[in-house]
This record gives sequence, C-alpha cells and structure tokens, in this order.
Amino acid sequence: MPLDFINTTTKSDKEFSQDIDLCIGFNIDSIEQVLREKAKAKKQYYNLNSSRTWVGLHPQIFQTPYPEIYHFFQKLSSFDISHVVDLGAAYGRVGIVMNNFFPKANFVGFEFINERGNEANRVFSSLGMRNCTLKTQNIVDESFEIPAADLYFVYDFSDRLDQERILKVFSKKLENEQFFLVVRGKSMRSLIQNKYPEFYRIYRPFHTDNWSIYSSWCDLI
Repeated sequence: MPLDFINTTTKSDKEFSQDIDLCIGFNIDSIEQVLREKAKAKKQYYNLNSSRTWVGLHPQIFQTPYPEIYHFFQKLSSFDISHVVDLGAAYGRVGIVMNNFFPKANFVGFEFINERGNEANRVFSSLGMRNCTLKTQNIVDESFEIPAADLYFVYDFSDRLDQERILKVFSKKLENEQFFLVVRGKSMRSLIQNKYPEFYRIYRPFHTDNWSIYSSWCDLI
C-alpha cells in the first residue's frame, strides 16, 4: 500500500495522522477503550507499575504525527541508516514511516503496553514489513539495556528522573558510538539544553518547534 505522509490537507497533523491510522487498518480506538476500562477498574489512569503509559489520554496526544516523523527521516535521508530504535513506541508509527526512506533497515520499538505492541506487530505483518517489530518492555527498568542503533527516537515519557536516566545512557554512548538521537517534546529537550551540553557542545543539532536531532559524530546544520 503506497502511503503519503505529507499533510497537504486543511486538517491538523493529528487529524491527518488519525486518518492514516484508519487507512492502514489500526484498531487503536477500540484498544485504548479496553485499556481505559482496565485502568479504571484498577483506579490507575496514567501510571501503571510506576511507568508512564498515557492510558486515558487520546491516542493522538501521545503519538507523534506522521508528518513530523516523515520530516525528520527526510532530514536524515542522505545518511546510511540500517537500524532504528524507538523508546516508547506506542503503535510503531516510526517504523512505518522508516520504510519509505530506509526499506532495508531494521526497526525495533519498545512499548510498555502489551496490547499496543501486539497491534503494531499485526499491522507490520499486514503491510509486509518483516523488518519491523515491537517488543513489550519497560524502558525505565534498570535491567533494560538500550541496543546499538544508527538512529534513536525518544518522546517525552515518564518522569524527570527516568528521563535523566535514559539521557545518562546516551551521554555515555556519545563517547564511542555513532548515532543520531531524535527527541520530541519539551521536557526531554529542556533537560538536554540545561543539563547535558555534551549533546550539542561538539556537533550542532537540528531543531524544529516540536523535535530536535542530535548527532554523536557530525554537524546537522
């Protein structure tokens, strides 16, 4: 199925992205409804097992719109990228857009909510994207090791302490690994700006209103 992720309509990017989800065949609304009912029964909406899950929010709030994902891949399209990792992947939109630019690359997304991961894998299979997979994982668990990749995507997640723990891991990776780090959301970008200058001290990042790309090995502007 050919997919066009550039929003040329009068709709917002979130509305446009919801239309793409429906076109692809996602059952997001029904899955989120089940999750809300389970969370309500446990009196837990935004916090399950001490990890932020966004259950109870509209799915277009906690998912990055397709046009944004398209534009950061477009920015990096001239580079050799063979492995992409998404930390907090929700329904795997990053993997779907990745295939437009890097169809031979491998995508692994990590998502805490099992139902979301199962739905993403079902859609990947229906689209013939054998190079994409979502794994159920609490990324703030101390035992979790971030795998090597050419490109990482991280959306604002969890609380500040968890965000700092992840950034410390990437800070260490800066010393001897070549990668791009795409960060979406004000919280993570503010942390980098104020506490982790190593992400921009040597190589110049690329910023937009909603997301930034940091590099461990080259200037981006």
